[in-house]
Amino acid sequence: MDNAEKTTPQITLRLEPENSQTSIDRPKTVLQLLKQLGLRHTACLVIREPREQGQKRALLTPDLTIETGDAITVRKVTSSG
Repeated sequence: MDNAEKTTPQITLRLEPENSQTSIDRPKTVLQLLKQLGLRHTACLVIREPREQGQKRALLTPDLTIETGDAITVRKVTSSG
């Protein structure tokens, strides 16, 4: 397999309150994701969306691993005013 055939693991990222969604290369941890986005872990909630019906959303702490294919919502929770 040459480099053109290799694929980087991806996640779906949704940013709120901007309500934007994109696919990005999977960071290994929540903290790496937040650093990549330029956000502090104290300024947002990181939520793993359910993969299957019947599962619940899960709040993620900075030390947790992000899995390939995860759908992650980053919700900014600081006041701007």
